[in-house]
Amino acid sequence: MDTTIISELLRAKKIGLVSSGLLDVMMIRHLYEANNIFDPSHRGRLFAIFRHPVHSAWGAYLAIENTHPELKDLTFEDYAASDSVENNWLVRALSNQPDGATLTSEHLQAAIEFVRDKILVGLVSKREESLERLEKFFGWKFHEDPLAQEQCRKDFLEGMGREKQMNLTQEAMMPKVAAPKPGEPIYDVLWQKNLYDVKLYEHITQLFEEQAALVANKPDSFRLVDASCCICTNSC
Repeated sequence: MDTTIISELLRAKKIGLVSSGLLDVMMIRHLYEANNIFDPSHRGRLFAIFRHPVHSAWGAYLAIENTHPELKDLTFEDYAASDSVENNWLVRALSNQPDGATLTSEHLQAAIEFVRDKILVGLVSKREESLERLEKFFGWKFHEDPLAQEQCRKDFLEGMGREKQMNLTQEAMMPKVAAPKPGEPIYDVLWQKNLYDVKLYEHITQLFEEQAALVANKPDSFRLVDASCCICTNSC
C-alpha cells in the first residue's frame, strides 16, 4: 500500500489499517488526508527530515527523468526558470494550499506553527544527529543482529548503501548537475521561487536545536543499550 497517494489513504481508512496493529511507520505526503485514517484510540506522531529548499529543488531536478520524463531534456537553468520547478511546496503542504494558490505571510505562519506543534524535526545536513534523536525519542533499538544493523546504519548515513547494492562506480554515483551554491545565479532564482519555504526552513533549523531537550536524558548510541540479537539466539 503506497500511503503517499490519496486514493491509497482512503483505502487504508476503509480497511482499518491503523487499528489492525500491523502498522509501525508510514510515509505520507498529504498530511490532512492522512490524518483521517487515525482516531482517538489510534493516534500517530509525525517526524520529518527537512532539506534546504534550494537543495530540495535541485534534488527534484536530478530525479526528473523518473518523475517527469517529458521534461528530461530541460537544462537545470531552464528547469529553474520554468513553472515546473518547486514553488514553496512545503508551506503549501503544511497550510493546505494547492499549487498555484497565492501564498501570504499568514500561510507561512500557519506552517511554522504546524511544525512547532506537531513535528519532531530532523535535518538532512545533520543526518547522524537526526537519526540518533529519532532513535532516542521513539525508543528504537536493534533486535536482530546489532553488529550487522550498525554497519547498515553507517552505510546508510554515508550514502554507501545504494552503491554497494548496485555495485556502481564512483563516477556513476556523481549527480549530472552539481548542487547550486550561494552567490550563483541559479541559487538566487531557486531561493526567490521558494522564499516562503526558505523562511520556514530557518525556523526549522532553530527548532531542531530546541528539540534536543526532548531526549537530553537518553544516552548516546541509545539503539545499542540493551540491544538483543535474535539471530544469535535463533529467536527471530
